[in-house]
Amino acid sequence: VDEFVQFSQGLGFADISEAQQDSLTYTAAENRYMQGDCENAIRSFANYLDRFPRGIFALNAQFYRAECDYRNNEHQKALAGYVYVLDRPKSKFSENAAIRAAQINYASGNYEAALNFYQVLEQVAEFRNNQLDARIGQMRALSRLDRPDQTIEQAQTVLQDERITREVTQEAHLLIARAAFRQNRQEMAREHFVKVNQIAENEMAAEAKYHLALIEFRQGNYEQAEKLIFDYINSLAAYDVWLAKLFMLLADNYLVQENVFQARHTLQSIIENYEGEEIRNQALQKLEDIDRQEHLRDQREDGDTLEIDFSQSQRNDREFF
Repeated sequence: VDEFVQFSQGLGFADISEAQQDSLTYTAAENRYMQGDCENAIRSFANYLDRFPRGIFALNAQFYRAECDYRNNEHQKALAGYVYVLDRPKSKFSENAAIRAAQINYASGNYEAALNFYQVLEQVAEFRNNQLDARIGQMRALSRLDRPDQTIEQAQTVLQDERITREVTQEAHLLIARAAFRQNRQEMAREHFVKVNQIAENEMAAEAKYHLALIEFRQGNYEQAEKLIFDYINSLAAYDVWLAKLFMLLADNYLVQENVFQARHTLQSIIENYEGEEIRNQALQKLEDIDRQEHLRDQREDGDTLEIDFSQSQRNDREFF
């Protein structure tokens, strides 16, 4: 295109306007994009935007270049293009730009930004599935941001949509249960952990099982907690983390009932069989605490023994002793 424009300028009868140059330069870049040639398309869109930063097709160029960057796993570069699109009035690119911007930020751990873009998506989405995805995304981001009241409210909104899958239903109940548990709303947490546990046997159910036993433990129902733990142990075999946490809870349940022997052996089982460093270190620390407490108890018991001062005794007494 540049060579053609230069050539035409030397001809008296061919005067290509600025608008025509804008259109020709953009069309050349778009053709490469439509052919799937992202490598050259990125360079061509960059050239177009350098020459025409406020060009007729600047919005298109920003979006298509962002799409190429996204395909090349250059997500932060792509994000800049999507934000450019979303900062402009609503267009045919707004919905997809909002989806991408929300996904990139959520995957990067920028949950506040992800929440904002999911809210934008809900506003601009014309497809019902994208509106639902926006609500689900907001639910997840709010949970990550540890905003329990808003998480519960958003999850309940998601649950009202009849189109959600069984997995999303289970996840929404789980997020409500987590939020309620953090707020010490034990009965609400129990209700939704039970629902999670009833829907499908997966890792979400494993987490629910652990917390159902933990709720009984915290309420002082030690026999019921122990019963639930033993009921759940076999079903958690595929989820090592939750199985290890369940054994840690069992050890605590034994300790609070002063069954130190069983607590010690439960902790030793974790140390010998579980490879996860964090929980294994917790078990080691708890075992050390038990040893220290027993040592202090033994010292106190030794201090209660009878001591006799022989220096003041008669000779016969000393011989006797």
